Amino acid sequence: PLSLFGSKASDDLDYYYDDLALAPMLLASVDRSKDQSYFLCGTKDTALRNVLFPLGDLYKTTKSKSPSSFSSRDMKQSDLGRILSRDNDDGNVAVRDIAHAAKLATASKRESMGICFVGKRKFPEFINEYLPDPMPGRFICVDTGEVVGRHNGSALLTIGQGAKIGGASQKWFVANKDSSTGDVFVCGGTHHPALYVDTFFAAASTFNWIGGSFVSALSDGKSLRALCRVRHLQPLIKCEVSLGNNNQLVFRTLRPLRAVTPGQTVAIYIANGDICLGGAPIIGNGLSYHERGLVLPDDLHPAGSNDTSHLRHKNSSLAV
Repeated sequence: PLSLFGSKASDDLDYYYDDLALAPMLLASVDRSKDQSYFLCGTKDTALRNVLFPLGDLYKTTKSKSPSSFSSRDMKQSDLGRILSRDNDDGNVAVRDIAHAAKLATASKRESMGICFVGKRKFPEFINEYLPDPMPGRFICVDTGEVVGRHNGSALLTIGQGAKIGGASQKWFVANKDSSTGDVFVCGGTHHPALYVDTFFAAASTFNWIGGSFVSALSDGKSLRALCRVRHLQPLIKCEVSLGNNNQLVFRTLRPLRAVTPGQTVAIYIANGDICLGGAPIIGNGLSYHERGLVLPDDLHPAGSNDTSHLRHKNSSLAV
């Protein structure tokens, strides 16, 4: 896969930006665990031109395990100026410190992990209010073609998630769906090759480029060496972006990614992940490793920010 990143690729910022100093940019926050650039990658650069994000260079909580000297709830208002003027390179001044110093009511409020604006509702019940009547169908094994179960509708089934098949002797995972027939293709094992691709596509016309002249550069036959993710806070992976047939952007990743799903957003980054260039909905995938008859590499890329299953896969591969 290293051959993908050859001499025709370019990561020269000056080539893509007409005026790098004046170009609006979407920068990732210093607190990578709270970075929201993935959700903002569809924001037009005109909307970002005169915008500053005041929390972008702060951590939510202190990085160090030792307590911050400013973390007491008994802070005085006079501490606020000292906190704001303190050098934050070591990550010892955090948003909560400032909130405590400012006596904000939310300073100690627990973080919300729910879906914004939905409230405390069960997601399936909520989303079903906006979906057509479900189409029942079959669960089909990708390896044997056998029917291993049936379902009452595939709209709530996402590629990569566990498929709840009653009476199954093993755990199945959704590998693909056929919306025309209602069939859902499943595979055994969370790291089955049917779940992995290293090529996927987005429409060039829908990609939101932030600040640069990227389409013209790609039209000249150049490829962009970048980093990308297909989920919020997923660790970034090296990729090559080029312009293919039918005005499609082609993304080729250094390692295969798990459960890349049409409809998800792909966001791309440069400068070690500091600059987000934009994003677009994924419209399709290349062939899976299963379809290509390829064996997965031992060193898989994490599917999400808290995914450690790829490490177990690596250890099991080494044990064999």
